[in-house]
This record gives sequence, structure tokens and C-alpha cells, in this order.
Amino acid sequence: MRFEHVFSRGEFETGVWNSLTSITDRLDKNWSDIDERSALSNNSAYKDLTTAISEAEHSRASMDKDLREGPIQTLQQHAEYRTARQAIYEKVHELDKRLAKLRAQPTILKVG
Repeated sequence: MRFEHVFSRGEFETGVWNSLTSITDRLDKNWSDIDERSALSNNSAYKDLTTAISEAEHSRASMDKDLREGPIQTLQQHAEYRTARQAIYEKVHELDKRLAKLRAQPTILKVG
């Protein structure tokens, strides 16, 4: 939803967006209070989602630590989970490299 919000404002037509990492950084690390207020006021689905996330985080914070962390620790011990997680990591990096190559070509890759 953040991508759609930023894209609708035309931000991805300017600047250097040559990797999934740079796009992800813009939508996560560089997401400002102004971006947040704008997205909340212009997108009711985004507002509903952020409210649900906030409520879930509040609920999670009140849970016992063992109830929160036990299942993920059990999951992380399974080889199938670790293999799938590694495959996702490798795919993201492969796509990042492919996007960088496309951006390096003489023609400009337009998003959308």
C-alpha cells in the first residue's frame, strides 16, 4: 500500500530507483511522518490496516514471552523452514541484480 501511495504521487518517476533495496528503503526506513499522515488521510484501507497492526502489536506486547517466541524458535529449527527462508533471500537478491541490469541498459525502465 505504501508503494501504491508513493507511486501515485509520481515519486518513482524521479530519483534513482535501481534496486529493490532502494525501493524498500524508501518505503520503510525513509517513510516519513508526512508520508504516513498523507497515506492515512487518502487511503481508508491503509488506515484500517495500520489500526489492525497497532492493535495486534498491543496485544502481542501483553502476551507472555514464551508464548510469543516459542513457536518461532521451534519453526526455525526445521530444515524445511530454513531452506525456504534461504530460497527467498536468494530470489530477492537475484531480482535485485536483474533490476540493476535493466536500469543500466540504455533504455529507461518505467514502472507501471
